[in-house]
Amino acid sequence: MKKYYFFTLAIIAILLSSCEVGRYVPRSINVFGAQTQVVLSQANFRIVRDVELVVEVNNDHIKRSEAEKSAFAELMRKYPLVGSQVYINVVMEEVRREENTANGGLSNLKQYISVRATIIEFIKEDGTPVAP
Repeated sequence: MKKYYFFTLAIIAILLSSCEVGRYVPRSINVFGAQTQVVLSQANFRIVRDVELVVEVNNDHIKRSEAEKSAFAELMRKYPLVGSQVYINVVMEEVRREENTANGGLSNLKQYISVRATIIEFIKEDGTPVAP
């Protein structure tokens, strides 16, 4: 009977040591200081494209605000703006993934920041872009 309990505890320990714990934290807020005004009664803008980027943060001691700024900077590097273009509807989502390892119960923490935005361009009534 003791062998049965021992093997049951061993199987439970193996199953628990290989589990992953994750956390999903969505966020949508204007933290970048850019303010735009779209007049809905006029066609003063056009949508250029929707962009998305996922950044893996290797430092688990970094603050969330610093990780978001780093992800937004990467978005700006990958999708630069020209002329009268701006980012709107910037949405950031944080996913933390914790993997338990077999060596003493220590865990690896991986952090991902997903950034989605829409790039619009302001235009004149005749359809030409507004000069910056």
